[in-house]
Amino acid sequence: MPSVIEIPEDLAHELDRLAGAELCRDVRRNKQREALRLSSGCWNPADHPELAEGGAAYVDRIRSEEDEFLKEFEQMAGLDWSQCPDVESIPGKVSGAWVFRGTRMPVQTVFENLEAGMSVEEITEVFDVTPEEVKAVLHFASESLAKAPTFG
Repeated sequence: MPSVIEIPEDLAHELDRLAGAELCRDVRRNKQREALRLSSGCWNPADHPELAEGGAAYVDRIRSEEDEFLKEFEQMAGLDWSQCPDVESIPGKVSGAWVFRGTRMPVQTVFENLEAGMSVEEITEVFDVTPEEVKAVLHFASESLAKAPTFG
């Protein structure tokens, strides 16, 4: 039987945060790749001068630009999810990530899939969550982000 290595909870949260940021970048890049693949042969190169330097250079430039979604994701990571009654974080369960109460479904997955273009209905079909749970989390995030920050 393989041995289990226990790591401090704060390290587990930091690893989840870093992995989540990389996953956001991957979702964005995959979305762009799919859009380019689908548009292959049906667009006019003259309408896309940004690709004149070549696909690889274009991708390198995109990767070097600041990622607006990543900024939003990092801001959301700072939300106090403990105030949301529809989610929970249990050490040892999905590395302590915030999940929908009573599930192993990370809240982060909803935001990543919404950013990738899925609808709430599609998310509830693919993942084991109800529309009400998704809407409650979206409402919590929206309300939390709308509040003015307080400084001690």
